[in-house]
Amino acid sequence: MLSITLLSTLLLATSAFAIPLSKPISKPLTPRAGGPAFTPIPATCPVYTVLPVPLSSSPPRYAPLASVDTSNQVYAAYWDPSSTNDTDVYIGCLEQCNGFSGCKAAYIAWDVPTPAGYYGTPGGDLMTGCLMYNRTLVVGDFGVAKEGTHRDGRMGNLSLHTIPAVW
Repeated sequence: MLSITLLSTLLLATSAFAIPLSKPISKPLTPRAGGPAFTPIPATCPVYTVLPVPLSSSPPRYAPLASVDTSNQVYAAYWDPSSTNDTDVYIGCLEQCNGFSGCKAAYIAWDVPTPAGYYGTPGGDLMTGCLMYNRTLVVGDFGVAKEGTHRDGRMGNLSLHTIPAVW
């Protein structure tokens, strides 16, 4: 009698787990909070920059103007500045922009001051900053950055039909 009770209990417990696992998922999983999904940029979407190519060993550092940040920034992410591969971090920033609906341009630099209120801080901590915008950026959207900030700034416009501006 004990073995029949044990067997039926095991069978019932196994069935309880098997039923939910065998059910098909009715909708695909969606990305959770924490930032836009990293979405690879298709070959049909050219990425171009309007920042000048450095011609000297100590080029000026460029940053988006405050008015551009206020009017057009749709998302910003800040990371610890100890990246080992700047190119991978830049591509990741562009891919996050590509995964964010309405994002058309991304700017990334090292030593970007965090904004006031960032995680309850007064702001100003220097971190790697990935800033995303709802429109393509042009030369006039940038100015020379404050001394000691925005090291190695890079930006990319994601657009199928936009011609790059000439610096």
